[in-house]
Amino acid sequence: MLRYIFYTLLLLALSGCSLRKAEVDFNPDFKIEELRTFTVEYKNRDEFVDLNEERVYNALLREMSLKGYEKSQKEKSDFYFNFFVDSKEKVMSDLNFGFGIGTFSRRSVISLGTTRDLPYEETTLYIKAVDSKSKKVFWNAHIEIDSLESKSPQERMEYLSEIVEVMLKEFPKKVK
Repeated sequence: MLRYIFYTLLLLALSGCSLRKAEVDFNPDFKIEELRTFTVEYKNRDEFVDLNEERVYNALLREMSLKGYEKSQKEKSDFYFNFFVDSKEKVMSDLNFGFGIGTFSRRSVISLGTTRDLPYEETTLYIKAVDSKSKKVFWNAHIEIDSLESKSPQERMEYLSEIVEVMLKEFPKKVK
C-alpha cells in the first residue's frame, strides 16, 4: 500500500515540473506547403544580441532544420521568424483572513492580516512567422517562461531549447 502512495506522490510531483503549453494561432487559409526556406530576424532596442537571445535564435534554427526547412538569406527566404521577449511587472496582493472559535472559553475571534504587495515579473516569449512576399504573419505562438536568473548557462540553454521546441511543436513539417 505504501508503495502505491509513493508512486502517486512521485507522479504528482513530476507532473508539476512539466512545461507550460504554448498558445498557438495560425491562418488556416495560408498555403504553408509552398514554403521551403526561412530565416530568423531579430532586432532589439539596444542594437546588440545578448546570450539568451542567441540561445533562442539557435534553438529556432535547430528546430526548423529538424522539420526539413532550409535556412537562407532574408532576400531569398520564403518566410522569416521574428521573436521578442516581453516582461511585465505584476503585483500579487497578499491578504490574510482567519476565523477561530475557542472550545473552553466560548469565545470567537476574527482576524484580518495586513496586506502586502508582492511584485513579480511575468516574462513571455513571442515567436511570429511572416510571409516574405506579403509581409503578413501566418503563424504565431507565445508562452510564459520562468526566470532565468537562478539557472546556470547550460541549464538556460537547455530550458530555452525546450521552450522553443514546445512552441514549434504545432508548426507543420516541410512537405516534400
